[in-house]
Amino acid sequence: DYVDGALHGAEKVFYRSGRLKSVGYFNKGLIDGTTTLYYEDGSVQAQVSFNNGAKEGKAVSFYPDGAKQLEHFFINDKLNGVASQWYDTGSLMISRDYSKGLLHGEVTTYYESGRVFEVTKFNYGTPKFKRTYNEDGSLAKEEGFFDRKTINKIIS
Repeated sequence: DYVDGALHGAEKVFYRSGRLKSVGYFNKGLIDGTTTLYYEDGSVQAQVSFNNGAKEGKAVSFYPDGAKQLEHFFINDKLNGVASQWYDTGSLMISRDYSKGLLHGEVTTYYESGRVFEVTKFNYGTPKFKRTYNEDGSLAKEEGFFDRKTINKIIS
């Protein structure tokens, strides 16, 4: 449906087979509400929430077997909170902390076994330090990152 030349209401897209591929909702031309994408077998592939054209709230995607693959949270189209990704086995692969669209806090990557592989600390998009671990949990490497101002003080 259209209102004053702009999409308004539900929009459905179909695979060539005739099965539903996606359902989204529009409010006077702007995507609004939850958009759902489907695999051809009818299982949910992803769901993303929108508010007046901007991502708002949770976005989640799934593997074909229904296991969660990704989960992100948005405020006014910017990543905010913990964004997570899982292996297809169900164990956590990576966890990232965001604030106002920037990495802020820790990014932790895991071995498929569940043990921590790497932890990187960020301050509003700037990496501060990184620790890498062996699969047995022992520390393999540790490195710090300096901003340009600190580097100039060191080499001057």
